[in-house]
Amino acid sequence: MGGQPTAASDYRTTWTSCLIVGAGHIGTTISHVLQQLGVRTTGVNHDGHAVAGFDQIISTATLMAQAPAADFIINILPLTDQTHHLYNDDFFQRQPGHPYFINVGRGPSVDTAALIRALKVGKVAGAALDVFEEEPLPASSPLWQAPNVQLTPHVSGTISDVATGVFKIFYPNLVSLMDHGTLAVNAVDLARGY
Repeated sequence: MGGQPTAASDYRTTWTSCLIVGAGHIGTTISHVLQQLGVRTTGVNHDGHAVAGFDQIISTATLMAQAPAADFIINILPLTDQTHHLYNDDFFQRQPGHPYFINVGRGPSVDTAALIRALKVGKVAGAALDVFEEEPLPASSPLWQAPNVQLTPHVSGTISDVATGVFKIFYPNLVSLMDHGTLAVNAVDLARGY
């Protein structure tokens, strides 16, 4: 991993690779921004199907068998039976490097005790956490005092024009539901859980 940047141009090389676990709309947007900064991005989705906007896509099974080395791991997965405690002792111990871990997905996808152990022994260099297995995060949690952890109060999804964004989903769905009895966009697949 790169050292501390000394000039604005050095930010281009500070991050060299990022593993984005969840290659949907949000993951693709994150990948696009990071690629503009010269970061190589690997996306992870359920079956490894190709998604534009990533340098590479792998399946969740590949991630669990042999995660590629990355400077940062960003979790944005939904919570399902398959993603509950996906990030556990086994996952953190198998990391080929010492990545920073960012969770803006769902808290229970991370086994908190496993993350704390990985942070203590240096398998994970640091963490930025917006969501937690237990919310609010208990005052007794060692994460509050960890020097290599940044905590935010579950606000990563806040946007200034949320009403406009919601309307762009709601209105086409309302029209489609009235005309055809089906949703036009952002339909949830109840069998998959998202």
